[in-house]
Amino acid sequence: MGDMIFETSEAVFTEDNWDLFESTINSNIKLVENLYAADRENPEFIVTLMKAYSGKAFAIDETYYLKDQLQERSNSKYRTSALANYTRALKYSALFFKVKGFKDFDFTRYISSPEEFQKLLNENFSDDATDIEGVFYTGQTLAAIINLQRDNMRAVAYLPLAKVMYDWSCEKNANLAQGACDIFNASYAASRPRGLGGDPIKGKRLFEEAIQKWPNNMLVRLSYIQFYAVPMFEENIYRVQKLEMNKFNRENMESTYWSGGKVELPKVDYNNLFNLIARKRLEIIEGLEDEIF
Repeated sequence: MGDMIFETSEAVFTEDNWDLFESTINSNIKLVENLYAADRENPEFIVTLMKAYSGKAFAIDETYYLKDQLQERSNSKYRTSALANYTRALKYSALFFKVKGFKDFDFTRYISSPEEFQKLLNENFSDDATDIEGVFYTGQTLAAIINLQRDNMRAVAYLPLAKVMYDWSCEKNANLAQGACDIFNASYAASRPRGLGGDPIKGKRLFEEAIQKWPNNMLVRLSYIQFYAVPMFEENIYRVQKLEMNKFNRENMESTYWSGGKVELPKVDYNNLFNLIARKRLEIIEGLEDEIF
C-alpha cells in the first residue's frame, strides 16, 4: 500500500483547478495519515507525508503570505501556518532518517561540517526514488523554514545542510518536481546577501537558463520575478516575465472548457499545479506592482 501511495502522490501535480486543489488537500493528507497509522515504519508513507505538508505550506500558505510579505506585515497568519506545516514535514523527515537506520539523528552535529553530512548521505542512501525524494523534501523543507525566518541566525546556520541535501538529490535526479532543482539553485544565488555568498548576477543567469529548460513551468518565471526582479527592483524584467506568463495563461485558459468540435481526451500535464501557483502569485504581485516598483 505504501509504495502505491508514494508512486501516485505526484498525481496532484496534474491538478489545474485551484479551488479543487485547495479544498481537498487537507482531506487527502488525513487519508494518508490514517493509512500511515497502520504501518508507521513504512518509508513510502513517511516521504509522502513529508511531501504533503511541505507542499501545502509552499503552495497555499506561502502563496497567500506573499501579499503580507510584500507589504511588510510582521504578523501574518499565513507565515505562521507555513512554519507550522513545514515543521510537521520536518518531523516526518526526522522519522524518515530514523527508519533508514539513524537513531537519535540530529542535524545540529553537522552544522560546522556539511562535508561530513554529504559523506553520510553518500554512504547511507541509494538511488531509490524514496531515498532521493526523502532527502530532497527534507532539504526543501529546511530551506523554506530558514527563508521564512531570516532574522533567526540560529536557524540560518542550517542552510548549508539544506544545500547539501538539494545538491545530493538533484545530482541523482535533476528533474525533480519539474524544475525545482534549478529554481532552488537560482534562488539560492540570487536571494542571499553577498556577505553570505550570494551572487545576484549568477542567480539572474541561472533563472534565465532555467526558463529555457522548463518553458512550460510558469513557476520558474514567477520565481525569477519573486526572488530576483522584485528585490532588485528590476521592473523591466518583471514586465517581460509578466507578459510571457499572461500570454501562456491566456493560451491555456482556452483549453479548459469545451466550446464545440471534437471532445479531446484528458491530458496529463505535471506542470499544471506549478502553473496554478504561479498564476495565483502573479495576481498578488500585479495588485501591488505600483507599490513595489
